[in-house]
Amino acid sequence: MQSHSTVPDWVTWWGLYISIFGAFLTAVAFWFTFREAREAKNRAASAQSAAEQALIAATQAKEAISEKVTIADLAAMRSLLSSIVMLLDGGKLEIALYSVRQSRDRLIELSERPRFNSKRADIQELLVGLSQLQETIEGKLWGKSEVELMLADISKVLTSYSDRLGAWAEQIRFN
Repeated sequence: MQSHSTVPDWVTWWGLYISIFGAFLTAVAFWFTFREAREAKNRAASAQSAAEQALIAATQAKEAISEKVTIADLAAMRSLLSSIVMLLDGGKLEIALYSVRQSRDRLIELSERPRFNSKRADIQELLVGLSQLQETIEGKLWGKSEVELMLADISKVLTSYSDRLGAWAEQIRFN
């Protein structure tokens, strides 16, 4: 027995055409999706590159600001060291003592900066010298009559400290 189909041939052909057309539309949709995904990937790579460049620029700006702050701190310390001799010469021992303490504090802050890791021994030497000057001023202030302030020697030492700080500032500025 032969089976006889009740569906006309033209319906079968139209079904085939519709299936082919659906497959074509699926391929076109896949192509658009693939293109959009590729463009999104390219935009993400561009955004990542821009973020990396922004990070580099921010790091450079931070380093530049850090350099300027460090140079300014060194200049302030040099000024402070210069003022100590003038204060001692003017008999203003309390203010000179405060300035010596302030110089020591700034040097300690300076020694904690990564840029000065190689200069820790130099900073320690300056701190010891300022500590000795502080003890001398305190001895003069608090009644040890045998303590004499040798202004010429103090001036010479503080000038050498100031010159060293100036050299450090120049190294930062030109390196």
